[in-house]
Amino acid sequence: MYVLKFLAVVLFLLSSFSAIAEETEFKFSRLKATSDLPEVVVSVWQNTPDHCSEGYDPEQDLIADLYGAVVEGKDNNRIYILPCGTPAAYNTSEIIIAVNYDNSEVRLLPIPSISNDGPTANTLGHGLQWDEEGSVITSFYKGRGLGDCSGNSELKWDGEFYSNLVLVEQYFKIECDGKNDEWPKVWPVE
Repeated sequence: MYVLKFLAVVLFLLSSFSAIAEETEFKFSRLKATSDLPEVVVSVWQNTPDHCSEGYDPEQDLIADLYGAVVEGKDNNRIYILPCGTPAAYNTSEIIIAVNYDNSEVRLLPIPSISNDGPTANTLGHGLQWDEEGSVITSFYKGRGLGDCSGNSELKWDGEFYSNLVLVEQYFKIECDGKNDEWPKVWPVE
């Protein structure tokens, strides 16, 4: 996974906060098959640095088996939330691809988070899903079956092609201590 430079990530996390306050009407759809994807999205998806297509039989349809989603934002700009790699026992991995209004531009979106070392961003997320009610992307990662060392976060996309995802909040508990209690809030810092 590729990690962006610290300064770029800080700017990335802090930029667009005024933009996320603006309400955008989003249109969400579940994808039923890889054939539902534009060719430009398929190309990026199959050639990501995260090796999304590794470990699968070419006869399988990953979208049909593992689901995918498309969210339409402003002016027909879209993001695709797509499965990436073989699911683990407790977690799935996904990437997010942004596509402009006429499919002429495509980009893999970095997914911001807070690590022990501070702000970071990766192109691979875990348990990413679109929450229609809140118009946000939720993320869930389970460190082990008990769920005592796990985390979740909420990300916002403002519906524009050139906009990055903004980390709204993140909870994470790194210590696997056998207690499945509340996870500490790591973003925003209070």
